[in-house]
Amino acid sequence: MSRRLAVIALAAALFPAVTGPPAPQVVASGHASGSNADLQVSGTANSPARIMLIETATPRQNAIVSWDLTCAETSGSVGQSNRDTVVPLPAYQQLHIPAPSSFCVVGSAVQLTKGGSLTVKIVEITR
Repeated sequence: MSRRLAVIALAAALFPAVTGPPAPQVVASGHASGSNADLQVSGTANSPARIMLIETATPRQNAIVSWDLTCAETSGSVGQSNRDTVVPLPAYQQLHIPAPSSFCVVGSAVQLTKGGSLTVKIVEITR
């Protein structure tokens, strides 16, 4: 082994990689297309610090977006939030988590106002 590789191996052993913030995880996703395409997506986020709803469309256009979020600790429910709105796509919406929770169940319904292709993702960043 060359001296350079030995130094790199020793440094890696002495100074393990420092982990950064948690990476976003896709909880659920879906795709639909057609005239007034609509899509329902739901999933469960575990120990979420943040939950994002990401909607994209081709061609760019407005969409009718509804979402519902119910969060709980293992000991019981801690809260709920929801919203109905019209948004221009692409959109990145941070959902309101009512309190620190063990898990949150997220549901979203999105409908394009014109024809096209629609993609929706529910993304979590854990604590």
